[in-house]
Amino acid sequence: MAEGERKGSYGWEPLLDGELRAKAWDTVAAIAADLAGIVTRTGDIAGIEERSSRDATLGGGDAGLALFFHYLASCSSDFPDALRLRDICVARAAESLSAQAMGPSLFSGLVGICWALDHIFSATGPDTQDSSPGEDPLSEVDRALYSYTANSPADHLDFIDGLAGTGIYLLARGGRPHTRDAVANIVRIMDEVAERDGPHVSWRVPFQNLDADDQVLYPLSRYDLGVAHGVPGIAAFLARAWAAGVEPELAGGLLTGAVQWLLAQAPADRASPRFPYWVAPVGPMPMTRVAWCYGDLGIASSLLAIASLTRRDDWWRYSLDLARQISTRPQDRAEMVDFGLCHGTASAAHLLNRAFHLSRDIACRDAARFWFAQTLHLRNAGRGIGGYMSLIKDANMQDLWIADAGFLNGAAGIGLAVLAALTDVEPAWDSILVASSLDQTGGKALIAP
Repeated sequence: MAEGERKGSYGWEPLLDGELRAKAWDTVAAIAADLAGIVTRTGDIAGIEERSSRDATLGGGDAGLALFFHYLASCSSDFPDALRLRDICVARAAESLSAQAMGPSLFSGLVGICWALDHIFSATGPDTQDSSPGEDPLSEVDRALYSYTANSPADHLDFIDGLAGTGIYLLARGGRPHTRDAVANIVRIMDEVAERDGPHVSWRVPFQNLDADDQVLYPLSRYDLGVAHGVPGIAAFLARAWAAGVEPELAGGLLTGAVQWLLAQAPADRASPRFPYWVAPVGPMPMTRVAWCYGDLGIASSLLAIASLTRRDDWWRYSLDLARQISTRPQDRAEMVDFGLCHGTASAAHLLNRAFHLSRDIACRDAARFWFAQTLHLRNAGRGIGGYMSLIKDANMQDLWIADAGFLNGAAGIGLAVLAALTDVEPAWDSILVASSLDQTGGKALIAP
């Protein structure tokens, strides 16, 4: 069998060895120590305690930290406090569900918190939280989301904040009451607002969702090509709905049309970067860097998982070829400036590691090791959290480096990526980046590749 060709299944295995492996464990220990100080409110990192103590979200708060400590405990016995710290974060995240009014966002709201709790409860049981035996602590949320999807406007379909992300959580809940019906509601909403052009299916960003400057640049709006906010994230949800047997004919038709439309935007003979941030009838179409949220890396990663679910060899060949091109893209053209899972070096390292484990492609493996080496070598011990800072824009759109504890842009996500390169524990958490076709109940493929 040729390198990169699919076979029945592959086990997860460590990626790093030698000096890099030792450096990686030192990095995990430093991240764990600083995050422990944040969780217990004993850390002395300026500004961090204040940032994270009021935030329970998956993207930047307690739910994401719970995920880190959960996997830390699973991967190593050298961190005896990991389970206690996980449980503190779980309790805070669970309390926030009733204590705060939150929107149905995957990374900054209610849905992502519930996803993280369900992911952990599926491995441990809900005794992590003060629940009665047999009680499902998330059932009320499921009922509320069913009502929400039955009446939801179709103006936010995206993965990060919209219905596609809500659907990923509901699918992770399996056959629990209300969840399949809610997923079916989402599929039907996507069908109602889809644009069709022959075999192609796409979703245009509602004009009112653009900011004032972009409304001038894009008078006919645009079609977003990022996993985070565009068609690839919607397609990832539809693939999982189809695989779960929810509205399979409708979901499958939408998925096929969406992937065909997506691939038509970037032919296979185009070198990386292939995909712009978006395409539009009128207006500029800027090209992308290497990142999960926008660009070739996130699209290749999500398409590999979709192809594994659907057994579409043509999609598999396209996405693996794209991953290989990313693997050989020069570092100075990757345009990475920080380290997080969303758009930093850890995103390239982990997603190429996942691509290697899906395909056994040597180019993906070697590129994953390169980006892990970059992530570890660029760590600045004594700064930020575990040696990492994150780059954001301030109110005046100027660059600002901050210490970020979170899963999506900060140290918790970096730590999870590094852990996945050190042990044989399957990083099922990356299903929330639609990088794998894993469910939340032990890492089984929904449909074997």
